[in-house]
Amino acid sequence: MINHIVESLQQIEDQWGLDIPETAEDRIKFLKRKFKFLDVFHSLQSFNHIVESLQQIEDQWGLDIPETAEDRIKFLKREFKFLDFFHSLQSFTELSYMLDVVHEVQGDLLKVYCSSSLLFVPGPKKEIADVFKELKLLRNFVCFVSESKHTDFFTYVTEVVSHAGMVAWLYLPSNGKGENQEINYLLSKHLQMKIKPIDPSIRKMYIDVLLALRSKWHPNIQIERVSGFVETLQHNLKALPISNHITHQIAALQEMLNFLIANLSIQNLEFHLQDIDSVLIDSGLLIYSLHEDVTLGEVTIDLPGTIQHIKTVIYHIIRKDFQSNLPRIHGLGYVDFVLDNLKEFQDRYPDSLALVKTQLQMIQTELEGLQPFLSSVAEQQYNIHDELQNSVALLIGKAYEVEYVVDACLSKKFPGWCLKLWIVDIIMDIRAEVAEIQQKKMVGLDVVSPYTIATDTSFTSGIHEKVVGFEDEIGTLKHRLTGGSRKLNIISIVGMPGAGKTTLAKRLYFDKLVVSYFDIRARCHVSPVYSQRGLLLSLLAMLHVSADETSLLSKRTDELRDALYKILRVKRYFILLDDVWDHRAWDDLRRCFPDDNTRSRILLTTRNNDVAYNVKSVSEPLFLRFLTYEESWDLLKLKVFGNESCSPLLETVGQKIARKCEGLPLSIVLVSGVLSKMEKTEECWSQVAKDLGSYIGSETKAIIEKSYQHLPYHLKPCILYFGTFLEDEEINVSKLTWLWIGEGFVKHLEGRSLQNIAKAYLEDLISRNLVMNAKNSSDGKVKSCRIHGLLLDFCKIKAKEEHFLLWIKRDGNDKSSSGLSTQKQLAQRRLVLYCKEENVVEWNSHGSPVDSVLY
Repeated sequence: MINHIVESLQQIEDQWGLDIPETAEDRIKFLKRKFKFLDVFHSLQSFNHIVESLQQIEDQWGLDIPETAEDRIKFLKREFKFLDFFHSLQSFTELSYMLDVVHEVQGDLLKVYCSSSLLFVPGPKKEIADVFKELKLLRNFVCFVSESKHTDFFTYVTEVVSHAGMVAWLYLPSNGKGENQEINYLLSKHLQMKIKPIDPSIRKMYIDVLLALRSKWHPNIQIERVSGFVETLQHNLKALPISNHITHQIAALQEMLNFLIANLSIQNLEFHLQDIDSVLIDSGLLIYSLHEDVTLGEVTIDLPGTIQHIKTVIYHIIRKDFQSNLPRIHGLGYVDFVLDNLKEFQDRYPDSLALVKTQLQMIQTELEGLQPFLSSVAEQQYNIHDELQNSVALLIGKAYEVEYVVDACLSKKFPGWCLKLWIVDIIMDIRAEVAEIQQKKMVGLDVVSPYTIATDTSFTSGIHEKVVGFEDEIGTLKHRLTGGSRKLNIISIVGMPGAGKTTLAKRLYFDKLVVSYFDIRARCHVSPVYSQRGLLLSLLAMLHVSADETSLLSKRTDELRDALYKILRVKRYFILLDDVWDHRAWDDLRRCFPDDNTRSRILLTTRNNDVAYNVKSVSEPLFLRFLTYEESWDLLKLKVFGNESCSPLLETVGQKIARKCEGLPLSIVLVSGVLSKMEKTEECWSQVAKDLGSYIGSETKAIIEKSYQHLPYHLKPCILYFGTFLEDEEINVSKLTWLWIGEGFVKHLEGRSLQNIAKAYLEDLISRNLVMNAKNSSDGKVKSCRIHGLLLDFCKIKAKEEHFLLWIKRDGNDKSSSGLSTQKQLAQRRLVLYCKEENVVEWNSHGSPVDSVLY
């Protein structure tokens, strides 16, 4: 009932808004406070007879009652009124709510200085301010140990909270009417004594509660509770009676707590809460035990050992946070930068780095030992697989850490003990990873798929659908398939992800003329990760070599090769190899395809130009173009409306959407699926046109992800870096390659300049159809390049996931600085600001741990 009244008062206040008269606002706040107290105290009934008896004693004594006895009786009456409340609370949750209410009201009483306010407290407020401060510290402790089941502590806190509520209640002018000032003063002093852990039995109770929590991890701990508990510990640490022989150790503990508080704002703190929980419990045990009158029983407190443990855990929290914000993709040239900087910094700042000089020299030796391995990765001497990429990322991540620690030494950001622990661990981590690489002998590792007979049921779907555009390309390919040389001809269709390669190949594979021209046909999907055996099984299954799948699976790989060769021999065959990522897949199969001058044909689709040139026999590869604007609009209309006509109201916005797809069939098909399911209004379609990526990004990401994952390690940061550029931006190649070099993406190789190596990286990305050649120079080399909007969206999303870079768009009308300086993601290494120059200067004044800023 009372809660309903409070809610109603709040609704009245909300409805009135900013126009509420000051007197009305004050009255509503007062009523809300009073009703909250009534809700808390509504159960105070069973001790009423004791209160009545005390009143009778006081009345019988009359005017002759001694002053001290009168004060004592009044105090007892008020205390008994709250005793009944002890039995109404059943859990720490209820107790915490009561504590919050009392603490909030006390805070309000301290804030009001207007004498006309109903919440105004006349006279000095020191007593209630002292109670407020002590109650806040107790509240911090209670919130931290809320999982505790300690009955005595629960009863103790309940009593304290009840007294605190009584103090707040009596200080309200409408209750005291100026007559309770002296009794309130006595009550406040009594309450302070109850809250402060001065009494040995109370301190022992605090220790017992913490010991009970020490035995297991409580996952419900929250960051704000951590901060409050540290505040309570610091307060009690300052109040300790310190012996001279432990003064320096107490100072060290105070430093640890200050250091922890300073780093509670770190990112992803949730991941470190278990470590923090352990540190704070040990710190609390230590602080509450540093009293000679506390009996700990079998518990022993090792002050130096505890401080060392706290140091270690805090260091791990700081390091984990740094590592959690590291990019997961690194440039192979970053180690070169760090080695150069290490030598320069040790020469330039010998005094600042003296504390860790020996360790830095050891680090330098370890990183120099990694150079041959990283060079071999840059030259692609290793097969592509996750284990290698993880090892490379981990080792270069250590170089980031070294750079950060050196910077922290120079800036005095962290204490020396923390930095020494960090560097020693970096050395151990590098050595452990190098040993693991050597043990695995990664040069010889290969990735293979399980031996199964793969069937691609999706290939046959939509075989009768109309193909929009590519009429000339279909004609050219049909001619190459059914005419020309009698020799075996390998025909390649090349294009970027989503260009329509498979759709076109499917159209040809099921074309009636093509089907009738060949004796037998078979197809298989190769994919980035394949096995020769798996491909052979798929092709043989398509050719119906055996009705019994088990008999095929029982054959050796060489037997499968022979079987395929024999069935194709002397026949005119048509083989479709869809989605070939690497020329090695062709090398594994080429001996199975006889060339008996029967006009046999192999149609191959690939995203990689190099694959197409590697397999070329007679015909040149067909590089699939983008759809024209007209073809894009025709395809969109077909997918959305079928044989129906498009409403004139949707023509303009629909054409705008088609244009934004930039001629990529995949984009058009996906956005058509979105449009066909939504209401066909100009307003709805305009929303799609405004932010196309958000509607189709999740579906395109999976398709482009395959190309990204298949990239050699050194090209991954290069492609993600395109996420720093704007849509449709034509990027100068010289500028781009120098940026790559400056970011440490380019690994130095003997006998070649960094600029030439970087240009070779770009040419590789172009050959993989991930980057487009926008303009050539007079000598035929690429002068500028660009990236498709679909790939740009992927690069931005993936770069953010990998902590590689972050885009921040600042609106020109936004005058606040918080848009740039307070974002959690500023811990990332690379920041792209889309804003005016003055905003960049403003952001820079706040400082942020990023390595590079582009705007």
